[in-house]
Amino acid sequence: MNRIQLFGIGALCLLAGACGRPADPPIPDGMSRLKVELIDAPKPEVKEINVTITKVTAHSNTAGWVELFKGNQAIDLLKLKDYALPLGFANLPAGKVTQIRLYTGGQGPQNVVLPSGEVVDLKVPSGVQSGIKIKGPFKLANCQTTVVTLDFDGRKSI
Repeated sequence: MNRIQLFGIGALCLLAGACGRPADPPIPDGMSRLKVELIDAPKPEVKEINVTITKVTAHSNTAGWVELFKGNQAIDLLKLKDYALPLGFANLPAGKVTQIRLYTGGQGPQNVVLPSGEVVDLKVPSGVQSGIKIKGPFKLANCQTTVVTLDFDGRKSI
């Protein structure tokens, strides 16, 4: 075999071991990637909406419950008007995600700051125990990234 044929065979072997398009980090062959991020619509009647995300999980029909994030991520939701905050990701077998859950509480704040400066506790039903439930399905295609952007609407939620 000449050098060009050897190079071609080597390149095909490299491509066979990973998904076709580059990602950071690469998606393993036969897998998909689920990313969850959070943004917020403006709520001018308050100065801050502070929550702490402690865990993000997803239920995959092929992998069961998977943890995308665990920690204490304190967030002022009003700062998310111009960009989406990544909340975690996982590589999963292709299939469907039937539900995503955001758990709140932990060591950080859970409050709203009014224009007067008064701080009012924020209660998130089921936030600590079973999480805020976002129903799917979200399709996960082989070698593709599926991004689920959660848009918090403060006007309707507080």
